[in-house]
Amino acid sequence: MENQAILKIIQNLFLRLSVAAILISGSGIAAICSYPLPVSSQEIPSSMPAAGHSPPAATGQPPVTKGLSPDVALQSDKHLSDLSAQEPRVEQALSQQKESQEQTLQANAYQQKTVISGGQVFLNFDDADVYSVIQTIFGDVLKVNYIIDPKVKGRVTFRSVKPVANEKVLPLMEVILRLNGVAVVEESGLYRIIPIGDISKEPAPVKLGRDPEIISLTGTALLQVVPVRYMQSSDVVKLLAPFLSLNAVVVDVPLSNQIIIVDTDANVKRLLQLVEIFDNEQHKKKGPRVFVYPVQNGKAKDIASQLQQIFLGGKTFTEKKAAVVTVPQSQPISAQAQQISKPSPDGETLVSGITRIFSDETLNVVIVLATPEDYEIIKDAIAKIDLVPRQVMIEGMIAQIGLTDNLSLGLAWSINAGKLGNIFGTNGFGVDTNISFNAASLDPAKISGTGLNLIGTDSGNSVRAIISALASQSKAKLLAAPHILVSDNREASIQVGQQVPIATS
Repeated sequence: MENQAILKIIQNLFLRLSVAAILISGSGIAAICSYPLPVSSQEIPSSMPAAGHSPPAATGQPPVTKGLSPDVALQSDKHLSDLSAQEPRVEQALSQQKESQEQTLQANAYQQKTVISGGQVFLNFDDADVYSVIQTIFGDVLKVNYIIDPKVKGRVTFRSVKPVANEKVLPLMEVILRLNGVAVVEESGLYRIIPIGDISKEPAPVKLGRDPEIISLTGTALLQVVPVRYMQSSDVVKLLAPFLSLNAVVVDVPLSNQIIIVDTDANVKRLLQLVEIFDNEQHKKKGPRVFVYPVQNGKAKDIASQLQQIFLGGKTFTEKKAAVVTVPQSQPISAQAQQISKPSPDGETLVSGITRIFSDETLNVVIVLATPEDYEIIKDAIAKIDLVPRQVMIEGMIAQIGLTDNLSLGLAWSINAGKLGNIFGTNGFGVDTNISFNAASLDPAKISGTGLNLIGTDSGNSVRAIISALASQSKAKLLAAPHILVSDNREASIQVGQQVPIATS
């Protein structure tokens, strides 16, 4: 029993120290009072006399409690009443400490909001659990029906310096929750709080259009179908890729030249603004177009083959038909324009990869599919290739003439200021060849008369020579008058003859 009494005294000592610590933390007192070690009357063993009821001393000695020193027993008896008086204070301090801890936890878990005039609130969160934040916003402030996906987790720290209007609370919460990977999907008045990566799998509202103004910021997820007008949808997807949020989804629909964006309404609106900036009429002028160049002096298939090798990196083809496709004239024009074979993989291109070159032999045109900038380069090359080649006109005359004494032969020749004899090395058959005449009279359309007339013209259609042979009293027969026009550096031949069938049997 004496050991139990000592244990109770030690417990009371620790209790008093705890009370002193509570008082210090609660009221700011920086001193701890030293108290004697009290015990209550209930804690005194039954063998020990209660305070104020000590038995009379025997043989003149003061009463001594068994098992305790006289000093300890006297000290305990002296302060029993003090301990009884301190117990209510201890219980009150413990109660205050517990209440303070509960208030601190509640402040961290829930929103501390102050409602002011006009339905505005202050939002203050300090490392609050996202569940508590959602409950405060959607349940207490917005008062709407909501459901939380079990996979939603996170902590929120936010403090509004100025009051927030009720209609702006939801868009603001969309931003706060998005930072924690959480999205809000509204369906028939029920707000679904889900991980942002699951938006594409949820029944989010579907909208069609590309005008950013049609997107209202409600803080919810959205599935937007965006038609692309001037660019390729695949190019738009590449353009938007660096600006997508972490869990956004963009799908390319090349067949209809559209894209699908799944993200929060704020991000969708921002992406639509980028589409409006780049996919506009100005880009249409820079996009690929079809150009037709009529070849004036050469052959379309030859020029197309040269352009193929120059601009598309094509190498020398072993077969000519592999470079340019020849189409029969009986086919319609739409089928005549066929693509030239693709360049070799190792060739280097001077224009964009979308450039294509075609040829149409019937119309003798080169068809180019390219951007305006690329076509200007190709057109300049065609103009330098499609030139009038240097040509030579070779003419001959084969005649059978029977001369008589009565023959009247007139020959007029004019080459610059020279004479006929300067050409043949004679004096012109005994006839004076220094004949002067007006150049206007050399017009082939104005030359007429009987007999033999041979007129030669150069490329300028000016008469170079006139030979007038008149055989009025004799026989003259023109056997042949062949002529040939040949380009420079090309071979040509004249063959004069007649095929006469001969019966062999």
